[in-house]
Amino acid sequence: MLITEKGDGAAFEVINDKEGRFTWKGIYVFVIDYDGTMLARSFRTDKVVGKNFLEWKDKSDPPKYPIQEMIVLAKTKGEGWVEYMYPKPDGDYKVSSKKISYIQAVPGRNMFTGAGIYE
Repeated sequence: MLITEKGDGAAFEVINDKEGRFTWKGIYVFVIDYDGTMLARSFRTDKVVGKNFLEWKDKSDPPKYPIQEMIVLAKTKGEGWVEYMYPKPDGDYKVSSKKISYIQAVPGRNMFTGAGIYE
């Protein structure tokens, strides 16, 4: 895993590169710590990195708290899928679409990585 190989700073720099290898056709990698803070993401980086999303709820009916669900999954199972509603990167940011993300805990660290696809 890039984070364990290169360290946070170097790994986050690579992940945050919107033209880099962790972004492809609307799919991007993100890193979130167990407090809910976005540590790295190559899409809308300036808007989200450093911000806390623990209490963010999606537009499902009833609303879900996807970041909380991801944290629980990372802590308990280490990896898995989370389904939620989120705006597509190439669309109207006010309209949410169904998204499913695969998350994986970073071994020995209080964070996880994830990437998702839209339906």
